[in-house]
Amino acid sequence: MELRDNQMRLTNVEVLWPRLDRPYKKNNATGQWDPTELTDGEGTYDVVLKLQPDQAEELGKKMSAMFKANFTDKHWLQKVRDPETGGDSDVPVKKWQDLFKETEDGRFQRKFQIKTYGTPTTKPKIFDKHFDPIGVAEREPDFQMTTGSMVHAVISVKAWTFGSKCGISTRPDAFMVLTRAERKPPSDGQAKQNYFGDLAETKTQSEGEMIFGDQAVPTTPEPIARKTVEAASPFPDAGQKKEDIAVHPSLEDGPQDEIPF
Repeated sequence: MELRDNQMRLTNVEVLWPRLDRPYKKNNATGQWDPTELTDGEGTYDVVLKLQPDQAEELGKKMSAMFKANFTDKHWLQKVRDPETGGDSDVPVKKWQDLFKETEDGRFQRKFQIKTYGTPTTKPKIFDKHFDPIGVAEREPDFQMTTGSMVHAVISVKAWTFGSKCGISTRPDAFMVLTRAERKPPSDGQAKQNYFGDLAETKTQSEGEMIFGDQAVPTTPEPIARKTVEAASPFPDAGQKKEDIAVHPSLEDGPQDEIPF
């Protein structure tokens, strides 16, 4: 499958705070993101991806070219959240680095988000590394991607306007899951709120194994060499031979709070 002009393939990227199993919308009373119906027009799917510098630069330049092509007389402002106050402010975009948050390990992260627009068809597609769909009624319907998982991703960029404001959005289209990160245990504070915590049985170590053999995801992954492979599908490794793999019931501990990108 050929990519559209506004699409881009990102290989071997790390997932953070995914909300892709179903749409979510923010509960203004609690500040949390709650699951909602597939047809809820206020629902969104979103995920943060950590990119290598060359990936971020390529994406940033693609976004910049689209902005210039659509808004010749506009100034590009990027909404950024202040970590101290929690408030948002508009910051001018002067270089591609302004479109990302640089991390301590030298990578660049950005949020990819799409609304439901009231239809189930906007849900990002998710596949395993054999290109079999997961998270569907026929296969792992309750699948939830976890923070720290490694994926190939296909994303798209789109120009938008709202009143006098304009910009370029980045949307998640499809994912190929390479490794599934183990669900993180609750914090001590969360554990104390569990009324039956002292009665819980200890799980065996096999509960924390990855779905794809010994491809464990390190706490701080080393930069991964990316491969360019021609394939009919959106993902380069779709044609590899299938193996018998034990499916890991790894699930994230629910949606997490929104972050700056």
